[in-house]
Formats: sequence, C-alpha cells, structure tokens
Amino acid sequence: MTIPTNTYTTYTALGQAEDFNNAISIVVQEQAPFQSSVGQGTAYAKFHQWQTDVIATPSNVVTIEGDTIAATAVTPTAVIANYTQIQLQAVSVTLTEEQVRKYGRGSEMAYQLMKIGIFLKLCMERTMVGTNLAYAAGSTTVGRQSAGVLAYIATNVSKASDGTNPTGNGTDARTDGTVRPLTQALFNTVMQQCAESGATPNLVLASPFNMGQIQKFDNYQTKMQMVDGTLQGVIDAIATPFGLVQVRYDNQMRSSFNSNTTSELMILDTNFWRVLYLRPLSINDYAKTGDTVDPKYMVHEFTLEALNQKSSGLVADLAVS
Repeated sequence: MTIPTNTYTTYTALGQAEDFNNAISIVVQEQAPFQSSVGQGTAYAKFHQWQTDVIATPSNVVTIEGDTIAATAVTPTAVIANYTQIQLQAVSVTLTEEQVRKYGRGSEMAYQLMKIGIFLKLCMERTMVGTNLAYAAGSTTVGRQSAGVLAYIATNVSKASDGTNPTGNGTDARTDGTVRPLTQALFNTVMQQCAESGATPNLVLASPFNMGQIQKFDNYQTKMQMVDGTLQGVIDAIATPFGLVQVRYDNQMRSSFNSNTTSELMILDTNFWRVLYLRPLSINDYAKTGDTVDPKYMVHEFTLEALNQKSSGLVADLAVS
C-alpha cells in the first residue's frame, strides 16, 4: 500500500504540539512506621538525658511480728542519654527555571522542597531503625550522631553466638554476629524474655524480606478493620501467649537492598520510645549568590529517647535474603 502523491503527513509537518503527561510519577518508600508509632516531644539541649529505674525482683518476704525496722538498701536510678542530630538539605533554582512553563509542577522550587521534605523524613527513619551506631558528640568538623534503637536494646535479645549486645545506654553499638534465618522459635524466645522482664510489646518492625518470613509463622494473622460494614484497613499481627502484636515492615531497616548483610526484628513497646525535636523541620533562606530564586534549605534537629530498653526486644543477626 502507498499513500497518494503530495499527501501531507505528520512525518514532514512542523509545529505539532507535544503529547506530554502533565504529571510526575515518583516511586518512594514514604512510610516511616517507627516515627508514626512512637511518641514525640521536645529536646531542650543538644545532649538529652533521662532516667530509668527497676523494681527489685519479688521474693517471699516474711517479716517477724514486732521486728525492728531497718531501711532497705536503695539502688539509684540510671541516667541514659543521646545527642541530637542535624539533617539538612538545600536547593537553589535559577530564576529562568522557575519562570519557564513546565509539565507536572508550577514552581520548581516548591517541587524540589516537597521532595526534600520526604527525603529528610526517610533519613530520620533510617537513623532510628537502620543504623548500628553509638551516639557521638561531634565537633566543629564532624556532625553529631544520634544513637538509634540498636544501641539501646540489650536485655531481651536473641543473637548469634559471636554477636555482642551493646551496653544499652547509647554509648556503644552492638557487634553483629553470623547471620541466621528468622524462625518462629527465635521470635517466641524474645517474646518470652520480654514477658519475664515485665514488658508488653505492641509492635514488631521487620525488613520487607523478614516480613515475608513472618508470614510463614503458624500464628501469623491478618485482621480486617471494619467500620459500619466498610473495610477500612488490614492489620498484620502475630498471636502469642503474651498477647497480639501488630507487625509492620519498614523499608529503612537494615536489609540487602540498602547494602547491608545483616538485619534484625525489632519487638517494641512503642510507649517507651520517643522522637524529640530540638528544631522541628523548617524551611529557611540562605545567602543568594547568583541569578536564582531566593535559595532555601530544609533542616531538622532531633534525637531518640529510649525510656527503658527492657520494654522491648530484638531478634538480631538475621539473614537478608
């Protein structure tokens, strides 16, 4: 088949309008389940401190009738601490880029700030649950480091024989051991340890890979949330002799896709963890040095507060694939 002579086609025509979708699609691990599950508060200094205490182990106390009263020895509280950490990202956009017509967004500056806001939220989640670092004071040349969850859980732990728990006060990191697969038996061991410590965990955080392993547990359940006969959501949970524990996956936990060779299962009582802000997330101006829109930066300064590490547990040294 051929087309008639001198037929004008799109192959030679000029000035055709573009067919350009006026939207931008982004794939992002936007969830931050740890931050959304724990409490929030305010820090008032870059070095934040709090106290923990314990109740003496109960025993069969027998007192003689009419006995002379003597004071019981008192154990002082323990002081735990953490440093605040600053996370900052800046953006500069030329006046030309801000002015030209664009697809998918009006203001380039506003669009870039939106992306930075999501990025910093995920960075904070990574600091809390995806790093194995002790806190550090920093200096004029090195930024302060806030310790994450792994630097505090030291009591209710299942680990490899060559792994080492941290002290539990944020001053040191745990030593990773030889990885092993996540099993229901490992999980049950830590849940029992938590119960014996008086802890009542309500949330399990897992990497996406270990979330898949949890779904193989005999006591894994999926609960439907119904409101007035309408499905509002689905809750993944594990039924244990010590209560029902919700399960969520967290993309920011250590895993193979963020270049880690070990992972863990965090078994948390969210009432005993808080994110504290010395400076909440804000947008600020900085010096303009070129033909640009007034440049902006977003910054927050935060720390993690582990109110009592015995409230939670950890299945450590887990395989990532």
